[in-house]
Amino acid sequence: MYHRDTHQIEKILTSYQQLERIHTIRKQSEDTFLIGTENAGILTLTYQKQSYRIEKLATDENEYLEKSIIKAIFIDNMQNLWIGTGTNGVGRLNLLSPHFYRFLMSKKKTGIS
Repeated sequence: MYHRDTHQIEKILTSYQQLERIHTIRKQSEDTFLIGTENAGILTLTYQKQSYRIEKLATDENEYLEKSIIKAIFIDNMQNLWIGTGTNGVGRLNLLSPHFYRFLMSKKKTGIS
């Protein structure tokens, strides 16, 4: 994390030992960012009053997210978090509830099933 006041860079993701890559970062609110990773799912980074907190985004499909390569994150105006993965299709999570929906590519026909 870069601190604007001190112009210092601090490594903050040391608690996720198996974290290999960050593929995308999306601002969720003024002090919260969503981090799409390769093998740790989606992390939320919240920064308040010179400190930060990192947590895994809680859903009813944490295992699916942890096994996916999170390539893209988009938040629509209905508070749906759209998640593009490199291997497991597209997911949608309503940020007001923990319910997660998967949209997988069909091998038999073109389109999403």
